[in-house]
Amino acid sequence: MPYWFRIKRAQLYGIV
Repeated sequence: MPYWFRIKRAQLYGIV
């Protein structure tokens, strides 16, 4: 998966 997708997941999980 693209890096931005992983970042999106992180944001959704609250790991900003």
